[in-house]
Amino acid sequence: MSTAILELNDASMQLGIDGTRVHTTVGFAVIDQSKLLIGNLAQQNAKLLPRWTNNRFWNQLSTDNLSNATSEVRHHADLAFAHLEDVASHLSADALVLAIPAFYDKAQLGLLLGMCKEAGLPVTSLVDMSLLAIANQVSHPTAMYLDVGLHRITLTALRTDGAIRQTGQQTIAEMGLATFWDRWASLVAEQFIQSSRFDPMHEAASEQKLFNQIPAFMANSAGSSTMAFELDLGNIKRSTTLSKDQLLGATSSVYPSIVQNIRQLMSAGEPASLFVSNRFSCFPDLAASLALIPQLDICYLDEDHILQAGHELWDRLGTAGDNVPHITTLALTPGRPAPSTQAARATHLLVGQNAYPMRKPRQIISAQNGELQEGSESALAVISLESNQAQLRVLASGIKLNGALLDTGHHLLSPGDVIDIKGDSAQVIAER
Repeated sequence: MSTAILELNDASMQLGIDGTRVHTTVGFAVIDQSKLLIGNLAQQNAKLLPRWTNNRFWNQLSTDNLSNATSEVRHHADLAFAHLEDVASHLSADALVLAIPAFYDKAQLGLLLGMCKEAGLPVTSLVDMSLLAIANQVSHPTAMYLDVGLHRITLTALRTDGAIRQTGQQTIAEMGLATFWDRWASLVAEQFIQSSRFDPMHEAASEQKLFNQIPAFMANSAGSSTMAFELDLGNIKRSTTLSKDQLLGATSSVYPSIVQNIRQLMSAGEPASLFVSNRFSCFPDLAASLALIPQLDICYLDEDHILQAGHELWDRLGTAGDNVPHITTLALTPGRPAPSTQAARATHLLVGQNAYPMRKPRQIISAQNGELQEGSESALAVISLESNQAQLRVLASGIKLNGALLDTGHHLLSPGDVIDIKGDSAQVIAER
């Protein structure tokens, strides 16, 4: 029997079959005359066809009439149903588990199940997404899951003593990636105007191309102090450069609220675990703000973590009966992190005044002029975190650690270590 998991987040709704991601879509809808565009196609036409666009139907799932309703689209549920039909066209599995956000109420869950049945989706259970975020991870008894959708940032509280239990959720901010994509796009457009007097927002075609590139541009910019943005308009290419500080200005206003809400869920003198969705990987310096919270162990999840965890735990999620359960507790006890009295763990690589998080492997070419240069083809070394232990894999000669020349292979790193890369230095630090 083939099994499927659908991660229901409107910013990146992912479908996995037997543990492998097969489809990713986003919660956008656009009406082009009499034709309804849904998902990725809608997002790629939202600026070309701006007269009727909706990206709130998953966030505000209901059958309340829309102010701009049409004969075909009366309420948000109509759009959500069309999106589920699109997902169903990519599904070839005998059973489906929906990993859902914690903010849906009973009425919304009932509506969701009714639409899935009508769309022919073989749903066997609903599971709180935060449970899968923690599954197969180590965690303190107090745990939290931080996520972001198109229109809200959420924090889910959990307990892991004896079982993994979702104990509550809160919306930290009524804004999400839709807002931040708009802000980052505006910053890029302003930079184009200042550097070349070219306004990509002046025409719908160039505006749409700009918006299409923003998610990948931000995801690839983590850790860099300056980023080049190139816009290919077919007959001409335009480029400009932005600083990390410019892009940080679009998101930094919500960081204090995120930190404050996390602190409020922690008990004085007791450590806690925070699991951060991969959807935050595009937020500049958020990791640095979170690292300042004392006694908080942070785990940054991979893009496919929810899908893979759901596949591994399928026997605990599926059901053979007619009733579809809403699972908010898993009979699992996670392993515990190492005692907090141990030495601080390395988290960042400091080059000049720039701190580069090591939560993703970094293929190092050089560290010239206070900036880390990365690339797979000419990499001299790779630095990464493996089970929270910083490691340096030397690929070529000329790399030194604390003054000693290294052989090729793996070497463990600790905070304070200095890596010499062909005469340029970088320091391993623990940003706490």
